[in-house]
Amino acid sequence: MKRVSARASRRRASVYLHTRADARTAFRALALLLASALLNLTAAHAANANTVSPAARAYAGELTIVGEVLVDGSPAASGQTVFSGSAINALEKSRSLVNLGPLGRLELSPRTSVSLDFGGAGTACALEGGRVRVYAPAGLAASVKTSEAAVSSAAGSSAVFSVESIEGVTSVAVQSGQAEVRAGGGVHLVKAGESYSTAPKAEPRKMSDDKRKGLYVLIAGAVAAILIVLAARGSNDVEDSFGGCVDILSGESHCF
Repeated sequence: MKRVSARASRRRASVYLHTRADARTAFRALALLLASALLNLTAAHAANANTVSPAARAYAGELTIVGEVLVDGSPAASGQTVFSGSAINALEKSRSLVNLGPLGRLELSPRTSVSLDFGGAGTACALEGGRVRVYAPAGLAASVKTSEAAVSSAAGSSAVFSVESIEGVTSVAVQSGQAEVRAGGGVHLVKAGESYSTAPKAEPRKMSDDKRKGLYVLIAGAVAAILIVLAARGSNDVEDSFGGCVDILSGESHCF
């Protein structure tokens, strides 16, 4: 019995040792798989970073703010970096300056929302509302698009212009250079010192016949009243001057 028990004990110990060895082997294999997966993810991230175009990595803007400004819905701070595709929202009583280096600058007034799109070809932004001033350097195009118009500078020369979009009306003012405005199916060239607005021009109102007749009656009545007053004043003047005598056109004089 003792021999059988000893053999059984040795057998159980052997099984236990083999089980522990198998568990260690499985754990090492799992750790190796996890390490391999982590290395693959790191390599893939590096590969993706290397495939980003140099232009996308080279161009970035620096944000300077006064007040409360949001970038992609989150509070921003002065000195923050913004990239193409960023959405900037300057809240009430806030201002923001986006310095794009060689691509120029954008100045946002309070209550202004824009989406940026910039790169080697120039600067573009979609103005959802508010007012933005564009500083476009020579040799690069700058454009602002609203729901009513598309405004762009000439690529050959520098330009400074402002675009405002409020309640469905786009207004453009050019400080220097010139800007091209496409709106209402036409193209309008706005030069330095000039402005343009998509607001419809007020048409002169036509007066109805009844109103015109009423106006004529009022004018005639006013003229008659003036003549009566002048005639009364004239009679008094004659009486005062000639002692109550009135000259008649026939040349006769009658005194009262």
